[in-house]
Amino acid sequence: MPYHVFVAMPFGVKEGIDFNRVYSDLIKASLEGADRDWSALTDERTVNYASLRPGNYHFLVRAVTAGGVTSVSPATVAFTILPPIWQRWWVITLLALTVGLAVYSLFRYRVARLLELERVRTRIATDLHDDIGSSLTRISVMTEVAKRKATKADVEQTEYLNKIGETARALIDSLGDIVWSVDPKNDDLQNVIRRIVQFGQETCEGSQMTFETEILGSFDETRLPLQKRRDIYLVFKEAIHNIVQHSEAGSVRFSVHSTRNGALLEIIDDGIGFSMIQGEGDGDGLRTMRIRGERAGGHFKVSSTPNQGSRISLEVKTG
Repeated sequence: MPYHVFVAMPFGVKEGIDFNRVYSDLIKASLEGADRDWSALTDERTVNYASLRPGNYHFLVRAVTAGGVTSVSPATVAFTILPPIWQRWWVITLLALTVGLAVYSLFRYRVARLLELERVRTRIATDLHDDIGSSLTRISVMTEVAKRKATKADVEQTEYLNKIGETARALIDSLGDIVWSVDPKNDDLQNVIRRIVQFGQETCEGSQMTFETEILGSFDETRLPLQKRRDIYLVFKEAIHNIVQHSEAGSVRFSVHSTRNGALLEIIDDGIGFSMIQGEGDGDGLRTMRIRGERAGGHFKVSSTPNQGSRISLEVKTG
């Protein structure tokens, strides 16, 4: 902040000059640190300096008689303008320490919250697996036992037991996906890829299809949010399910490649394909996959030609 300084000039500044004539003398002044040269001659005895910065100054005054004789040595006044309190070193240091402490405290709080969230997620995953998972498995096993004990004539009872068993197995499968999604140990893209490959191998093996993989690169360090990771997995789970159910393919290939912005995941089959004209074949399954792919922040694409198979790709941004 600039300062305004008012300086009253003393009369006794003239060396070798008759003081009886002082009131007729002229003066000139200079402020070292502000002025480049001496001021013009004036008979004023005050000077006002505006917008002075904090610092050390020397104010010099010379007297000049009417005959043009100038005092040999100027009168000198030294003074210091202190900076405002908020510009002083100890205030700046204190503010820096305060800001640093606040940032550190916020960082510690953030880390503590993340660790607490991770512990909660681990506890939820364990509880779901141990409690609900084991109960559903027990229902499925008891249903199979009841089916074996049912008489052949009781067709209706057997049908209901079949439906109960199928529902229990579907719930076990869905619960496994939820437990996998919640568990913080699986928060990287590499675990998503492993989960897709495992599901593809198990599903295609039961349908007499070959399942091939091509993984170029490592994605262990690519962290993903829970919802994004789950959406990516469910896109390809639904894709594999559709291929097994409808494509009549002999082989399926799942590939992952690094891209400039992240990773490109693709699944290709050699089945009967479908027509892409006017959205043909774009049923509920594909619409759901597209929604999940876009929600995951990726570019979702489907291409297919009748009798030439199909390709489903999802480019995920991970940066």
